Amino acid sequence: DLSRSITNTATVSSPDTAEHNSNNNSESASVILTALTNMTAQKQASLANALAGQKIDYTLNATNQGPSQATGVYVEDTLPLGLIWVTPPSAAGATCTLANGDAIAAGLEVTAANQTMTCAWSAPFNGGISDVTKSVTYALRSPNVGYPTSINSSAVVRTSTLETIAWNSTTPPTDNTTSKTVALD
Repeated sequence: DLSRSITNTATVSSPDTAEHNSNNNSESASVILTALTNMTAQKQASLANALAGQKIDYTLNATNQGPSQATGVYVEDTLPLGLIWVTPPSAAGATCTLANGDAIAAGLEVTAANQTMTCAWSAPFNGGISDVTKSVTYALRSPNVGYPTSINSSAVVRTSTLETIAWNSTTPPTDNTTSKTVALD
């Protein structure tokens, strides 16, 4: 539970005035504070146009724009089908897994079964005055033959902390999603 209650109590008294009813000399007010955050996602690719089989470096940024600390932060990255892993993901403080449990290793092909990569951070993303960004980097390449004219990958960042822009059922706010398209020559 990321809610916290703050209570402010005021008490009045007088050293030189007689008090007939001391039961009404104090009053308290409580406010419940709820943590809120604004997570954003951004995806970058090292190339806008890639040759067949050329390595494409991806960077996926998850940013907490505050105002509160974000906990339970993870990204779900939908990878382009048919691409081949070159470099497994690197994400400081996060663990990355594929939907079907495949080990991420160079040479592994992205299939419908392992297309979703989830990277989860164990430590909270601090909030406050400055944004806190954590990144996932990895590299994929297209096959040398039989590749599409372009590839698209999309990602969404989620948190267990309430967000300033509420989710509509299962649809995330637009700043929680990102995508990147690379043309293949």
